[in-house]
Amino acid sequence: MTAESQVTDLLLAAYAAKTYHAHQRMAYARLAPDLTLQQVSANFAHMVLVAPQPEADLRHQPLPDVLWEFVGADTSLHEVWTGQSPFFRLAHVNREQPDGTVQYLTFTVYRLEEEATLDGLLLLVEDDTEYGRLHHQLVQDRNDLRLVQSKLAAANKELSRIDRMKSLFLSMAAHDLRTPLSAIQGYAEMLLLGIAEPGSPKSFQYLDIIQQQSARLNQLIDDIVDLDLIEQGKLTLNLAPCDINPLLQEATGAFKFQLERRSIAVHYELAAEPVLVWADAEKMLRVFYNLVGNSVKYMASQGQITLRSQMQAGQAVIEVEDTGPGMTAEQLDNLFVLYYRSEDAAKSPVKGSGLGLFIVKTMVEAHQGQVQVASQPGNGSKFTVRLPLYSAESGSQAV
Repeated sequence: MTAESQVTDLLLAAYAAKTYHAHQRMAYARLAPDLTLQQVSANFAHMVLVAPQPEADLRHQPLPDVLWEFVGADTSLHEVWTGQSPFFRLAHVNREQPDGTVQYLTFTVYRLEEEATLDGLLLLVEDDTEYGRLHHQLVQDRNDLRLVQSKLAAANKELSRIDRMKSLFLSMAAHDLRTPLSAIQGYAEMLLLGIAEPGSPKSFQYLDIIQQQSARLNQLIDDIVDLDLIEQGKLTLNLAPCDINPLLQEATGAFKFQLERRSIAVHYELAAEPVLVWADAEKMLRVFYNLVGNSVKYMASQGQITLRSQMQAGQAVIEVEDTGPGMTAEQLDNLFVLYYRSEDAAKSPVKGSGLGLFIVKTMVEAHQGQVQVASQPGNGSKFTVRLPLYSAESGSQAV
């Protein structure tokens, strides 16, 4: 190689280095074996220091004092100096700038080759802020994607659970609907077959049963319709002054057939005067229907249901108490949860949709009231509903 070509190669290498330095923002420094700065590029301080210092002030300073990132890296740098490691690198170190932006730098330390006229270590500093920001954004996007995937998985799991519960509900609701339908069909067929003479007491008894079971069927259908409205947030109340006492009596009338067949006694301990609340009469009837129906459903033959009404401190207090099997603490905790049925209830021959008591709580609270239950295994259950009394003077609820 001629001297002229050597000069050309040197100039080309210098031009390439200058161009790379200008576009890639690279700085360098030479380190002595004791890791003090011996020489730095003109842009070193401006590029790597938040508060740049004159080049002269950087010379002979220990590297960790100038760049805190190298604190504790003495052993690794010594291994580069002794040839045990080819280089030492700190990649994509991020630094927050005074203006709030983030700068990313990569530090690489090499040993100067033996044929070089200078000994020590070469520190190259590359500004890869653009890469760092893209990498950070990619990591953030991946984290966001994982979060979305996690939320989707949880949502899918919840949807699957709801789908299973609704399938179970439809199955149990179908059973609830089939019971009064079977009674209606059976007694209607007996009338058609002439088993009871038209106009006879027995025919009127059959018609009464058909009427009761039709009312029961209508209440079940209304519960399902109201559930859909509740889930859509579209439940509406037609409020008017409403006497609780006749509603309690009407609610038990729908179960007359079951009560008589199983010898379940009903006792009324109702207030002597009207117990008026500002309510939707149809919705409150469904509340009491579901409470009485719950007692009838799980009670053994020859049990007793007691219905009470009274007025206390501006409230109507309604109690539905039974001598049924009672409930455990776990059952009480989940009693008003939609579709909930206890393990014992699920295993029992008594079927139900787990909807009725959810409707009770929702309807009572929609009327600004409360529902409570007290029960122990083997000692029956008592449901207490509290509603604000209607005030005729104010034309609204009593304060």
